[in-house]
Amino acid sequence: MKKGVRIINCARGGIIDENALAQAIEQGIVAQCAIDVYEDEKHVDKSPLIALGSKAILTPHLGASTDEAQVNVALDVANQVVEVLSGGNATSAINIPALKPQKIEAVKEFMKLAENIAQIASQLSSGAIKNIKINVSGKLINLDVSPLEIAILKGVLSPNILGVNYVNAPIVAKERDIELQTSKTTTKHDYIEVIIEAQNNTTLVRGELIASGVERIVQLNNYITSIEPKKNMLFVPHINKPNMVAQVASVLGRDNVNISGMQVAQAKDGIDKSIMVINVDSETEQSTLDKISSIDGVDKAVYISL
Repeated sequence: MKKGVRIINCARGGIIDENALAQAIEQGIVAQCAIDVYEDEKHVDKSPLIALGSKAILTPHLGASTDEAQVNVALDVANQVVEVLSGGNATSAINIPALKPQKIEAVKEFMKLAENIAQIASQLSSGAIKNIKINVSGKLINLDVSPLEIAILKGVLSPNILGVNYVNAPIVAKERDIELQTSKTTTKHDYIEVIIEAQNNTTLVRGELIASGVERIVQLNNYITSIEPKKNMLFVPHINKPNMVAQVASVLGRDNVNISGMQVAQAKDGIDKSIMVINVDSETEQSTLDKISSIDGVDKAVYISL
């Protein structure tokens, strides 16, 4: 070995004999060393290189072990916890490969909308789900929408299967032979459309962001709507005739269910049917739904929970 060499090891601890290296430095054979991996990572303080002063540059192998990095890591973790608990997404989850930060960022504002319309479509479906069709439009056609696909799978499956999340939703869907198809349509509107083909019916729900953070359900099957998704919602299809709203509202009032918002939409194909979409302040008991469904002219009332 040439006298005065400088040795750097940032590969693996143990490939250099630390005792021999320390002796070589003390004898002047090796001028200096720079090490960030050690024979005994847990007891670096016992390494003979510690006593060599400026002739041995010793650093932790993990860059995040510096004081500054530890502060930044703590802040990042705290911010992500707040984001997730506020309904956002875990952008650095290592076990969700399809939800890498760079992918999520582009479609981040649409994630909650995608999951909400999927939950609504799922709860309006009847029987085993066979296929899920997704259609996106507007600026979404130029983006990678794979994060939205996962959000939709989670939304479709979670009302009926406990413990579904962004990690296992694709796996659960595959185990149940649920097919997922995604298409893109060129229009000026930024919308997401979910169509669920189930054993007993087919359900279509379309959602748009009409402004930053402002979600609206703009279509339910053949009804054109403008509905704000809320935690507790009632969907009441009925014949389009007078006094329907009053009768439904009376049932809710008698059962102490407060209405926070309502919209009535008529079928766009000319059929003499309408649908009431009612936002309520609490969960609605099945007995209340049965009373509404028994009103002459009302089809089956459905409670949706987001």
